[in-house]
Amino acid sequence: MKPIKIMTDSCSDISPEIAEKYGIHLLPIHIIFGEKDYLDRYDISAEEFYNKLETSEVHPKTAQVSVGQHIEAFEKYANDYTIIHVPMSANASGTYQSACMARETVMEENKNAEIYVYENCQLSYGYGLWVIEAAKMAFAGNSAEEILNMLDEKINNTEILFSVSTLDYLQKGGRISSASKLIANVLDISPILS
Repeated sequence: MKPIKIMTDSCSDISPEIAEKYGIHLLPIHIIFGEKDYLDRYDISAEEFYNKLETSEVHPKTAQVSVGQHIEAFEKYANDYTIIHVPMSANASGTYQSACMARETVMEENKNAEIYVYENCQLSYGYGLWVIEAAKMAFAGNSAEEILNMLDEKINNTEILFSVSTLDYLQKGGRISSASKLIANVLDISPILS
């Protein structure tokens, strides 16, 4: 039985330091400010991102982890490891689809490859926490089936609730209208999102 390599993307909010500590391969999403493309967590830290968000005249955009990035990462480990990759929710990004396409490509070329791409329906630390747990289980010698069962149980029973201190970025990102922002500010409403 091959050892297990856990992979995820930077939307999991796992820092490169934590990823290194637990042997997690962290694929960065792209954060684009105007013409400048940053690899999340590698070219730009969370603190630098928020500073730029406050000072930049352009609102940032993101781009998914590409098929090519996934293929490169899968090929790096496919001969020596069983890979469990937990990308962000397919409801929020095309990263999951990119991972599935890369999985098919790598497994067609390498008949010994074992790659699982887990659809987790979560964002942020709603799955990052369980990716770290999966890496601990892999290190302890648990099987791929045991790790996937744990992910099913934990991720499917996780709910994230959060509040924002300002509605500016929800409005700039097109999540709410200018009218909704104005009404919420006048009524001093701070929504709780899930």
